[in-house]
Amino acid sequence: MLTFMDRRLYRILGGIVVVAVLMLSRGVIDSLDIHFYYTADFVTDFFSNLSADQARRYLQQEVLDLVFLLLYSGAFFLLLKRFFGTWKWLAVAGGLFDFIETFSVILCLEGLVSPEQLGWLGVVTALKWISVVVILLLLIRRATRR
Repeated sequence: MLTFMDRRLYRILGGIVVVAVLMLSRGVIDSLDIHFYYTADFVTDFFSNLSADQARRYLQQEVLDLVFLLLYSGAFFLLLKRFFGTWKWLAVAGGLFDFIETFSVILCLEGLVSPEQLGWLGVVTALKWISVVVILLLLIRRATRR
């Protein structure tokens, strides 16, 4: 019999698959999100080299990424809560870093901030990836110790 947490986790995982398929069906585009770290100059060059169509597609991708990050953060939170208790807050940290990154990119694509104002964003992206790797390592460690 499935517990309430199991059902929630399965629904979240289903949502992750649906959003991932939607994102991939739109075509893979280059984004800051896929880099582990980048410099302020890279951010400025990246945004200045986007065509209007690429910027529009990137914005749509980032809106989907907001949903994706909420779903994967929720899944990580439930898994960490189940297996590690207090470590569950690591999922919140990773999700928060990803939210700051994604929301900042959206603000830039909407023209509300300039790429030059996002010189610090590479650090946030690196913190996001470090958080995700730590979470995955914890979960892998737990899975292999059973």
